[in-house]
Amino acid sequence: MVGESNVTMLKSLIEGRSTFDGYTQSLAGTNTAYEQMTINNDNFEGAVTRLKSAWDALLISLGQSGVL
Repeated sequence: MVGESNVTMLKSLIEGRSTFDGYTQSLAGTNTAYEQMTINNDNFEGAVTRLKSAWDALLISLGQSGVL
């Protein structure tokens, strides 16, 4: 299943699973990532990024419809 050189890494992953589960439980049900994204994008750079995304979506839609 895994090469001999990866046995140690696989063993570490298996043994560290409880730690990972603890991280998952501490983050589940929170809006931390969304709140951080909102803070990071609440500026001019965020507005420009949203505008670029909307422009790209418009161009893709026009291209798929055959207009462009």
